[in-house]
This record gives sequence, C-alpha cells and structure tokens, in this order.
Amino acid sequence: MKLFSNCELHVTYFLLDLALKITKSSIHHYSPAHYNTNLVLRLSDHNTSTLCSAPVLHPARSPSRIPSDPHNMSEDADRDLVRCWRVWKTVREMCFDRGYEFLEEELHISLDEFRQKYALPTGYPDRNSMNFSARPSEAMMKQHTDPPTPKVPNPTANCGTIWVEFCQDTSVGIKQLRTFAHHIVGNSFHTGIFITTVAVTPSALKIIPTIMPTVLEVFHEQDLMVNITRHELVPKHVLLSKEEKTALLDRYRVKESQLPRIQQSDPVAK
Repeated sequence: MKLFSNCELHVTYFLLDLALKITKSSIHHYSPAHYNTNLVLRLSDHNTSTLCSAPVLHPARSPSRIPSDPHNMSEDADRDLVRCWRVWKTVREMCFDRGYEFLEEELHISLDEFRQKYALPTGYPDRNSMNFSARPSEAMMKQHTDPPTPKVPNPTANCGTIWVEFCQDTSVGIKQLRTFAHHIVGNSFHTGIFITTVAVTPSALKIIPTIMPTVLEVFHEQDLMVNITRHELVPKHVLLSKEEKTALLDRYRVKESQLPRIQQSDPVAK
C-alpha cells in the first residue's frame, strides 16, 4: 500500500474540496436521484501514478423526452375520423332499414362532408355533435300496429321516435347509461341507441330492463364499422307485420313454432 506524505494529502483534500464546490454550484438544480458518485481523480507524483476515488456528485444521463410528432397525431385523428364516419353511416342505414325517415343526402354523406361537419379543429371527430333523432315512416307505423280487435278497436303503433347518441367516454358504467336512460324517458323517445367506444360494464347493462317499455340498445363502435346487411353473401331480411305472418302460416300450413328462428343476439336481428 502506498503511503501519502502530508503534502500529498493536503493537495488531495484541496482538489476534492474544490471539485465538490464546483460540481455543487453547477448542478444545484438537479434532484439527488440524478447524481452518480463514481468520479476518480488521478494525482501524479513524479513518475508514480496514484488513483484516489472520491464520491463526487454529477448529473446522471437520463433519456431525453421524445417530442410528440404532429404527423403521428394527424394520422391518429384521420384514423378516428374515418372510423366514426363508417359507424355513423352504418347506424343511419340500420335505422333507415327499420323504417325511419331520412333524406337521401343524410344517408350518403362523403368523408369530406363528414369532416367539415363533425371534425374538431384538432382533426378528431366531435362525437357529441353526431347525435341525431329520426321519426318512423307511415309504412313503419302500419307495420308495427296490431290488427283491431273487439277489445282494442283502435290499436296504436308499437314504435316511435328514435334517439341515437355517441358516447366518447373512455369508461362507460352505470352513470353514463342511467343519464342516457333519463334523457330517453324525459324526452318521450320510444327507442334509444347508445354507441360507445369501449365495452359497457355488466352492472350498467342491468339498467336496460328497468325502463321498459322504452327500448334501449347498446352498441360498440367496433360492431358498426361494417354494415353486414349490405354484404353480397347476406340475404335480405324483412320484418313481417301481423297480417303478413298470418298469411304466411296459412299459405304453408304450418304453426309459428315450426318456423326457423333467429336469435336476438344475431347481428342481423339488431
């Protein structure tokens, strides 16, 4: 082991103290978590080299933050806008197929027109402005009206105005669905369609049966990206009225229980 003379020790302490003062004055704004203590000083005594390690603070290198790329943000906005445009078209086509009234230009809107009408300054779609309502056509009213009977000589149609709402919340639970249900009932809508960007919690779905006879339906945007009824491999499905169903049973001489059935969860039945 090498022994240091008094002169060497004084020089060593002086240099260490000076290094500490300089380092602290230049990095005083850094937090202690950013410091390393592995600085090694080399002192030379004639031709002999001596290594002396001392804990000197200096800022540790941390990965620099990558600034957000406006180009990537623009791509995300365009992708979300196209997604909403396709969902918006599918919902309107679905309501039109059910018998609700729409103008021709409301069904066939281009992406540029949709962007001008529903895009925010950031380029992302404004889902709150995409909500709409529609009234049933006369044909739909007739189709959903039961035949008159002695007990009910003037039956009313089992349909009415529909309200479609787009929810942009990242978490959809009881609060959102209850607010939507109050809006449907409070404004006397017969049917409400609630479209979300995420899955609804199972506990929130239990609210749906509590507002009968008002009809409340929940859809995920992912399920409305494509209108499956427009696919060439999907046959056309037509909802029969009471009279048409009776005529069909009489024509084929079968009972209602003998007809093929479709589940309510089938995408075509929605």
